[in-house]
Amino acid sequence: ASGDSERARTHEAIPPSRIREFEMLRLSFEAAEAARREHERRLHTVANAGALVLWRWSTDGDLLSAEGWEKLTGRSDSEALGTSWIDQVHPDDQERVALAIGRKKSGTLDYFDIEFRLRIADGRWLWVRDRGGPVLDDEGNVIQWAGVLEDIDARKQDEAQIAYMATHDALTGLGNRVLLRDRLEMAATAAGRGVTSALLALDLDLFKQVNDTLGHPA
Repeated sequence: ASGDSERARTHEAIPPSRIREFEMLRLSFEAAEAARREHERRLHTVANAGALVLWRWSTDGDLLSAEGWEKLTGRSDSEALGTSWIDQVHPDDQERVALAIGRKKSGTLDYFDIEFRLRIADGRWLWVRDRGGPVLDDEGNVIQWAGVLEDIDARKQDEAQIAYMATHDALTGLGNRVLLRDRLEMAATAAGRGVTSALLALDLDLFKQVNDTLGHPA
């Protein structure tokens, strides 16, 4: 806020010009600055609402700032800065995250887009999407990285539910023929490596009669 005030005072000090070209340039510059400040305020509002975390990384891979982190995770910013945030990444996702960071530090990665699970204050695992890219100076050198961390947990839960419904019977919750075929193919592949499997078949007498007389719920 203090930076915006300082910039505003600086721009107010620019006097109007009687030269048409200069005056048009001054007005264009002030309009661009006003749009930039409005854009920043919108981003900060979104971050503080918990929808996004706006972050900055150093070229060494240290987290410099994470606006909105506390709102999203329930943890203080100090628990995220540096490399502390990596400790909150799900063990199954840490290798992928570390690989992306390593490629970023080595300069072999321009932009990245990665999804992983993050442990929040109440102990739950929250699916997030991390996107960002390099910030360059006038000579094209990377001076830091900037990006956003987005809560995608609801989408991931919906995807998991859809995947479950595609392979399970809605009435009983038991695996359906799609799941059976998938498991049979896995067993056949494993058999090629010398791993044995077994298939158990159950035949329930009069099962159709129960359905027809008492209904599927029974």
